[in-house]
Amino acid sequence: INGARLSRVPLRSVPGADDAAVHLPFWKITANCPGLGIQSYADLIHLEKPLMATEEYTGTNASFFIPAFVIAPKLFLTTAKRVTFTQHALPPEEKQVQVKSVCAITMPRDEAIQSIKLVLASGAYNKKQIASQLCDTHVHVMDSALVYLPFNDSGCELSAQYGIQVSIIKKSLEMASTEPQFGKEPEPKVILVTCPLCGKEVPGKYTNCPYCGAGL
Repeated sequence: INGARLSRVPLRSVPGADDAAVHLPFWKITANCPGLGIQSYADLIHLEKPLMATEEYTGTNASFFIPAFVIAPKLFLTTAKRVTFTQHALPPEEKQVQVKSVCAITMPRDEAIQSIKLVLASGAYNKKQIASQLCDTHVHVMDSALVYLPFNDSGCELSAQYGIQVSIIKKSLEMASTEPQFGKEPEPKVILVTCPLCGKEVPGKYTNCPYCGAGL
């Protein structure tokens, strides 16, 4: 959704390791954070693992993989962090999307972008140093797309393929789809009735007035 209109977005998929793979949607947000020195994927890996050799990724843009579906906050952050920092294990994406998805897209793109700073803080090796800089850090988005990633379906759990350490209970996806996506449900309206004896207003759930005992 772009304002009051719908906008077309790029759609891609990562092929499954086998025909039994099911897919979950992720927002792939390509962005840089100059304030943290993140201009490439090499910089992103260095943020998590300072001693890891990253030369081969210096020419690759930094991208963040944010779940495009609503799950519990802790699992949401863990999933985003692990896929983002190990995306080099995934094979190349394909534009011809033919996937078996078990989850609807319920996370707006703008909210996915807002979570990038949390992913950086969670994945950083020096968390205190990064956290102190986040308020003044700006995330510059260069591109975005919906990408479907393959998972193994064990019946009650979905586990990411290609060695990415992410597991999601399928029931949590079902629960997420039934909950309101934009804020909490409104509180039920309380209906008041007037007691015919004492004249006071009483919630309609009562059969007798709590003040004078008269039947309602």
